[in-house]
Amino acid sequence: MIDSCGSDDTLEQECRSFRSGSDTRLQPTARGGLMSDVVSDGTTRTLGWNPGIREMVYARLMARDRVHERRLKLAMGLHPIMFTDALDRLRVRMTDARAMHSDARGGAFIPLAEEELALLERAIDQCVERGQFVHCNADPALTGLLAPLRANYVTGHTILAGEHFRTHARLLWRNLLYTAELHAMPAHRICVPGSPPNYVAVLPWRAALIAGEVCRGMGVQDVWHLGCARDEQTLACTAYYEERAKDSTRTKPHFIMEPMLASGGTLMHVIERLRIAGVPLGNIVIISVVAAPEGVDRILHTYPEVRIVTVALDSHIDHDGYITGVGLGDFGDLAMDGVDEAYAQKHWITTGLLTEEQARIVLERTHR
Repeated sequence: MIDSCGSDDTLEQECRSFRSGSDTRLQPTARGGLMSDVVSDGTTRTLGWNPGIREMVYARLMARDRVHERRLKLAMGLHPIMFTDALDRLRVRMTDARAMHSDARGGAFIPLAEEELALLERAIDQCVERGQFVHCNADPALTGLLAPLRANYVTGHTILAGEHFRTHARLLWRNLLYTAELHAMPAHRICVPGSPPNYVAVLPWRAALIAGEVCRGMGVQDVWHLGCARDEQTLACTAYYEERAKDSTRTKPHFIMEPMLASGGTLMHVIERLRIAGVPLGNIVIISVVAAPEGVDRILHTYPEVRIVTVALDSHIDHDGYITGVGLGDFGDLAMDGVDEAYAQKHWITTGLLTEEQARIVLERTHR
């Protein structure tokens, strides 16, 4: 609940300091400095997940939750007709902005005002009520596994890197996939005791490959690969690799593994490729670790049959098109840190997740 003792001015100031990252309450405390518990594996220095770092991450999370509550209160105070009209106009403006050249926009993305984000979050709240959006923020196992992955971005220091990051990410994905199976498509009876999961894992490279490793370990047989690159100036998605969809799997549920659902550009491309391949939109579920309101609303408004499962709905997208407040950083870069041919052979080729040619393409784009 929102603190009724706080004035609107205080809440607005909190929103501004939260969005700018200038909240002094989020600085390291004496109980745990950033440079304590340092260990070294010879290649990557990793800082410990100590109390001071934990406090910083959870302080940001609590500030984010207060902002979410304020936005919902603001949007729910509008008359339904006024809300619908304002939301429609915002969506048109966002569509027009995406069509503009990045120089005209003044960046890759035009950040939204608090009032505009409030409209999107109210629309997403309605999607929760309709079952289109599954927000797992109340699951302590998932939120507890996600928090350490945010530490690099929140502190500006290397807390988890290389295999340390991948180990935490695998645990998170395993739990998240079980949750998605239970809540996203119960009608398909994906979880049949004694049988492997009966869905197709759709893996946009590179960020989703950690999820692909987990899927293989869980016994998922059907995997569809797409190599997608995001233009950092326009946020448009360009495909550099795509497998041909199998006719035999079109009627199965398709789980698109997208760790960071930011502007939704990559997902719009992937969903269109699935639709053209004959996959019913109602069979598509997006599995995300962190999402932003701008991307979630774009996907669910364009494709209302699609469902989204995410651990966290963060505050907004910045000028560069990255999720912030609280954020995580570039999941693909973090997950691929230290990956080499030996890793690819062990985790991708031997398990059948990738062919040798596919692994070569991924490694080339990782190390270029």
